[in-house]
Amino acid sequence: MDWFKVDSTGWLRGSIRADMNREQRSIWIDLLAFANECKLRDGTFRFAPGKPMPREYIAQSIGVPLPLLNEVIAICQADKNINNPKHRVEVWDDGTVAITNWERYQSIPAGKQKPTAGEKEHLEKLQLSRLTRRYSKEAINILLAEGKLPVLDETTGNVIDRRTGEILLKGGDKNDEVA
Repeated sequence: MDWFKVDSTGWLRGSIRADMNREQRSIWIDLLAFANECKLRDGTFRFAPGKPMPREYIAQSIGVPLPLLNEVIAICQADKNINNPKHRVEVWDDGTVAITNWERYQSIPAGKQKPTAGEKEHLEKLQLSRLTRRYSKEAINILLAEGKLPVLDETTGNVIDRRTGEILLKGGDKNDEVA
């Protein structure tokens, strides 16, 4: 995708404007643009699942000093949007920097309004349905109960944890057990 969404009202009057100076805001928008260009296109700065980009690499890629990047990440980790209880950025245990609510920054096809809560729920059910067509419901429920974020890797057929890249279920066999 060549572009990402930014809510103009939020950008001009929201917490980002209140909490960051001009230089910090420019780095935030650069982070959104860079996340949009990353291979996984899921709001994470990773070369591959389980292989986070070092912050030095991110800073170099967007042309800012590392201390300034770290400052913006810290502000975004502390910020809680009034419309959403999540912080803008998470840093996972393996060092991956992840933009939370990445789907908010994705395009909506022409003529389509923001997805309703029902549509979002439907999309989540479709993803789980795709997983359970290939794997047993019990296996998927176990993964969810363990706090995993199962995602189907279309190229391998494996179910991986979105956060860690860990293979949770091997591809191909509906009767596979949890890895």
